Amino acid sequence: MFNIKSITTSLFYSLYTGSVSAQLPSICNQCNCNTVSVYDLPSLSTGLEIDCSNQGLTAIPNDLPAYTTKLILDNNLISGELGGPTADDLSSSSSSISSFNNNNYYLSPLSNLSNLKELSLSNNQITSINPRLFNNNQNSLSYLSRLILSSNKIKSLPSSIFKRLSNLSLLDLNSNNLNFIQRWLFNGLHKLQFLDLSNNQITLIHQNALDDTPELVEIRIHKNKIRALPNIPNEGTLEKIYAFNNELVCDCVMGEFLKNYGNSLSSIQNPDYVICQSPPILKNRPIMKIEIEEFLCVDPEITRISENQILNTGDLLNLYCEAQGFPLPEITWIAPDGSILSSRKTLYIPSVSQMDAGVYECKASNAQGAVFEHVNIGIRAGEESLYKLENQNGNFNQGF
Repeated sequence: MFNIKSITTSLFYSLYTGSVSAQLPSICNQCNCNTVSVYDLPSLSTGLEIDCSNQGLTAIPNDLPAYTTKLILDNNLISGELGGPTADDLSSSSSSISSFNNNNYYLSPLSNLSNLKELSLSNNQITSINPRLFNNNQNSLSYLSRLILSSNKIKSLPSSIFKRLSNLSLLDLNSNNLNFIQRWLFNGLHKLQFLDLSNNQITLIHQNALDDTPELVEIRIHKNKIRALPNIPNEGTLEKIYAFNNELVCDCVMGEFLKNYGNSLSSIQNPDYVICQSPPILKNRPIMKIEIEEFLCVDPEITRISENQILNTGDLLNLYCEAQGFPLPEITWIAPDGSILSSRKTLYIPSVSQMDAGVYECKASNAQGAVFEHVNIGIRAGEESLYKLENQNGNFNQGF
């Protein structure tokens, strides 16, 4: 291994054979660069590792050489959307952020790095990632095996954003602000072995979010607010599960999980700290020390709901619906036309019109099933309309 800075600037390196042919990149005047021998890339024998940590960078550097195999950008000032427009992009043209994102020709700042094997952007101020950063047609990161995005401020990630990183084996997203892991987030990561989602604000991991990661060896989901553990794609390869310090609901769903994945439970690390948050009778008990029969669910029951109402055009509509059960039922308000209006206990329509008249449905659901109650809403629009509503829905009580 050679330190690039110690080599005279007249020395050249070949992109594909390691021989002398290309001038050293200017980035090496600012960052630490080292050449390395490469044995696992078909078109490259000498690669370049670039470490630009602690350089005050606000974006991924431009014009990085194609023979870069490792890029470290830790502890910089890269903020906002990673791979989005920079201030220079917008100031040099009439483009807006929306037109930049809608542009059919998107040139990723990583588009030239087809031999990149490791990318680290830890401890920056990234809040999101451009959906096309890793999926751009001009960009092939098929050799990338390690992607580190820890200690940023990422709140959410687009589905399938990593799908073209077919050789990715390590994905580190710890210490961000993620709150939900959707079904297709890890789509295409068939070779992923290590996944770190710890120290986020995650409340839900879709039950099938890991289905596309059959070679997963270790998963870290500790120190979140997770209420239910996701399905395990392949019990044979998984060696370690870190799930302590969460808000696990020990209901019948958890019991079914423990029953189905009994052979994998030895993979759970620090099992005495993987404890129930609810119900109260099981709170603070380790899930591994609870009998399957103790994991129970209670059917949902709507306990309080608004009465039928007749309103004038322009009035405020305020409906409420409360339910009990275990796990605590989710409330959904459904409009007369069948559309979903709200996922909260209360429903507000600030100024009603005749089109808002009809039957509103409250749905309360949990793992045991769902129940429904109805509220009839009439909008004062003449005797004929009210007569039809009364005959269609039975008795009509005004007020609460």
